Amino acid sequence: MFMALNERLFWLINGAHAPLLDPLMYLISFTAYSIPAAIIAIAAFRLYGVPGWRNVALLAAAMLLAGGVVHAIKQNVNADRPLTYFAAKNPAEKNEVHAPYERLYHGSFPSGHTQTAFSVAVLMALLFRRHRGWWLLWAVMVGISRVYLGSHFPDDVLAGACIGAAVSAGTYYGFIAKGWIPLRQRKSAFFLWE
Repeated sequence: MFMALNERLFWLINGAHAPLLDPLMYLISFTAYSIPAAIIAIAAFRLYGVPGWRNVALLAAAMLLAGGVVHAIKQNVNADRPLTYFAAKNPAEKNEVHAPYERLYHGSFPSGHTQTAFSVAVLMALLFRRHRGWWLLWAVMVGISRVYLGSHFPDDVLAGACIGAAVSAGTYYGFIAKGWIPLRQRKSAFFLWE
């Protein structure tokens, strides 16, 4: 039943493709590669007026830890990407998967792009109240773009989001416990819903 829902959601998002959306979705996905995402976050630190080394160290720790978790899971689960999954299920469906740029076949679970986006977005939302909705919207759009581009199933995206968010929050509170985050930047995760 779960896989049937996962497939339905995949076709709902992946099937809504349009030529004008393809490059936009690719650009959104591109921003969640590790280096562009780190550059965006560091630029935001400067814009927010807090470019300190501790924030950069926090960002690096959260991204590296979450990336390590995702990599370890990918190596042990080795789930098929939509192209391989649908080709094995029904060869005709492989050709229906909209994958305009990358034709990926293995290592689907969890989504590394989504993990990176949520690692950065949750960290930025915890550090700065300003623009937290935009950061979280960007992370959600990265997840949607991964399904739209035929690279992941929705459950891959959900797992990547959970890992990125949980590891960033854990790293943030670990830095607080060590006294490495200034008092003015310390907030409770509950502010996300205020």
